[in-house]
Amino acid sequence: MKLTDNVFGAIFMAVSMLSFIGNDALMKFLFQTISVEQGIFMRGLVSVPLLAVIAYFRKSLFIRIDWRNWRVILVRAFAELASTMLFLTALAHMPLANITAILQSCLDLRLTDDPTGEGFEYYRRLCCLSVSNIRTLPRRR
Repeated sequence: MKLTDNVFGAIFMAVSMLSFIGNDALMKFLFQTISVEQGIFMRGLVSVPLLAVIAYFRKSLFIRIDWRNWRVILVRAFAELASTMLFLTALAHMPLANITAILQSCLDLRLTDDPTGEGFEYYRRLCCLSVSNIRTLPRRR
């Protein structure tokens, strides 16, 4: 079988989803003995050196940032911290299958995002996200 771009992309997506699920399962296992904060610290111990090596080889370890962009960077950093805290807290308290279902429903929105700014407008994306999240709510029986 010839390895076309589509086949390579499908294999890459499957391997990346496997790594995400493996990471979440490992964190869920670790949360039986450690707290969420300790889990974030341990993830940082692994990811920061790897990112530093990648940045070094891409020659982007030290970059100049315009002072006008610091506000955006700080907002993004705090939003990233909040989302990590919320996700890992949910991971510690919810079944892994439910979290995976919610994350996959949010993937629908990311796939419809147009980086050029054309196509989907803000309200259409908001509607997609709302419908996507509503369908993951548990149903009463």
